[in-house]
Amino acid sequence: AGATSEASGAPNLELLLARRGIKAAAAAPLLQRLARAGVADVRRLLAGLARRPDLVDKLNLGELTAQRLMQLDDDALAPPALADARRRRLAEVARGELAGGSFLRLQCPECGAADAHGSMFNSAAGAKPM
Repeated sequence: AGATSEASGAPNLELLLARRGIKAAAAAPLLQRLARAGVADVRRLLAGLARRPDLVDKLNLGELTAQRLMQLDDDALAPPALADARRRRLAEVARGELAGGSFLRLQCPECGAADAHGSMFNSAAGAKPM
């Protein structure tokens, strides 16, 4: 059996939360908030709960509220090793240690800065690079 409502085809959030190990007492306030959230946010939060069983435990123990869970960013929902790797990469970029030269150094068409980072591509939206 799937995790969708047969009548509407909409996801059965209560079942999805139960499958993630969230107990009914913790699921009730979370369901209310998820019902008002956009589809992308619901998917992001459900994926985060699947990746971070410790967050499920904290929800069930009352150490993490539904309101606070909804406010967590992508790094907080990611496995700690992935979040650490992201932070290290951002620190490398900030220090100018661009491993492998993965960013292009460009002159900014808006302000003329010679140390802009990014890429340029042709756009049908206008004549200048985006």
